[in-house]
Amino acid sequence: MQESGPFKVVIVNVVVGERFGRPQADLSDGSILTLNSGNVSRLIRHYGAESNDWRGKEIELDVEDYVDERTNETKQMIVLKPISPPLSSEEKAPVKPQARRSRSAATAATISTTRFRFRRERPRECGPLAPSNCTIRREA
Repeated sequence: MQESGPFKVVIVNVVVGERFGRPQADLSDGSILTLNSGNVSRLIRHYGAESNDWRGKEIELDVEDYVDERTNETKQMIVLKPISPPLSSEEKAPVKPQARRSRSAATAATISTTRFRFRRERPRECGPLAPSNCTIRREA
């Protein structure tokens, strides 16, 4: 991965990573990006919940600082910004809500290679669905 400033790449493929069970995007420059929940949310908002629809989409990657709430340390993360135009709502694969499971089951589960599901970890009144209050889990 390049070290200076944001750069653009194209998503070639999306698979489930073996080590963490998270989605990994194979990129046009030959690198592999493990997607965090925030980056997955951005891709879903722009291109739908079907990971096959992400292929061929141009994205911009940049490094940003954030403060880890547990350790109060400043760390860095890769932030994805969709560049290709978003799909229309008719073209997007919908995210279908699923029944609640126990926290341990949701944490242990992983994603499928083509569909992503989100489950709220906090009550509705905490605000809109955001990476901090949802987890990815496998489609049944």
